[in-house]
Amino acid sequence: MLGLDAATTVVVAIEMHRGHLDSSVATLLLATDTARSASWT
Repeated sequence: MLGLDAATTVVVAIEMHRGHLDSSVATLLLATDTARSASWT
């Protein structure tokens, strides 16, 4: 049985639906220049 300790457990949710990933349907698309400068790498 899996146990979770409320004092040390964290949940991370990342919303990545098609509107964020597909430029043909995106409603809040980030400009390419800005996206490149904000790279996580």
